[in-house]
Parts: sequence; structure tokens; C-alpha cells
Amino acid sequence: MEILVDGEKHVLLHADPGTVGAALLEISQFLDANGRALQRIEADGREVAAEEITQAFGATPITEITTLEITSADTRDLARESLDELAEVVPELPVACQQLAALLSGDTEQEALEGFDNLLEIWAVLKDRQAQVLSALALDSAELQVEDSSLAQRNQDLENQLRSARQARHQMDLATLSDLMSYELAPLAELEIAIIALLKSKL
Repeated sequence: MEILVDGEKHVLLHADPGTVGAALLEISQFLDANGRALQRIEADGREVAAEEITQAFGATPITEITTLEITSADTRDLARESLDELAEVVPELPVACQQLAALLSGDTEQEALEGFDNLLEIWAVLKDRQAQVLSALALDSAELQVEDSSLAQRNQDLENQLRSARQARHQMDLATLSDLMSYELAPLAELEIAIIALLKSKL
């Protein structure tokens, strides 16, 4: 199997990795050591979509593939793109918290609960993306300061308040959920703006 990484012929340390998965693991380690990340895979001219990179694909013997082409990207460029996207979203979070608090106090219960569920999903994606950036930049959240506390502590505070909010939602305690949105989650949402700015400064 011929391997091309960013158009250049790549020689594996292990001459016979046996499977495509073993070859990709070594290539990923090589890219990681050089500050790059695997972005696209082509096997015999066909792009392998992310959802196709399964255990079955990884177990494919290398003898069944003639050419494996890898395209990579600078991890800092990927982190910058991700943070730019998040920077467009986070200013809306505090507003969404206050709007939901108002809805929860009114007669639009179902709309408010659906909005709360959507907010949880958005926040989960946000934190996942932030974790990816931390990993890409080799940063420790316990060592990063956000105002008067560490990022790790801020994330724990958020998780604690979200847990309380989920419990209130489960119990249909809308008054408590409204208060949590206004007085606990909205301020934490404001901090997300500072967190994105902090991570950008580390680029």
C-alpha cells in the first residue's frame, strides 16, 4: 500500500502494520508530533467520510488498498477556525438564558422547556469544542484563569448549575428553573465570552 501525506510519500516506521487502522494510528501520531491533525482520508481515490472510519474500516487489511491519501491541517489553524465560530455564538447565550427565564415565568411553558432543552444541547457542543481546542493547544484548564478562578473550576460550576437546572426541569419546578436561568446560568453564559477570548489569546 502506498501512503501519501499531504501529497508526499510517507514511509511507516513499521513496514507491515497489517491493517488500515494500525497505519492510520501511526500516521496520526506522526501528524500530532508535528502540530498537525488528520483532516481527510482517501482510499484508492475515494474519500472516506468520517462516519465510515469505523472499526470495520480500521480492520481492513492493507493488502486490500493500493493507495491511502491523507490530507492534514495545522492544529492551530483548526483551533482558530473553531474559536472564531464559537465567538459568533457565545454572545447569544446570556440573552437566551434571560429570554428563557421570562418564558418560564409566563404562559409559554412548552416553548420554554423546548428552548431549555435546545440550550443544553448548544452548551454541550460548546464545551466539547472548547475541550478539543484545549487538547489541540496542549493546555490545562486547571492552569488557565478566568477572572478570579480557573477554567476547570468555572466548568465545574457550570456543570453543577446545569445539573440543578435539569433536576428542576425534571420535577417541573419552573419557578426554580427560571431563577437558575436568570441568576446562575446567565452570568456563567457571560463568562463563555471571556473563555473564548482567553483561548484565542493562547493561539
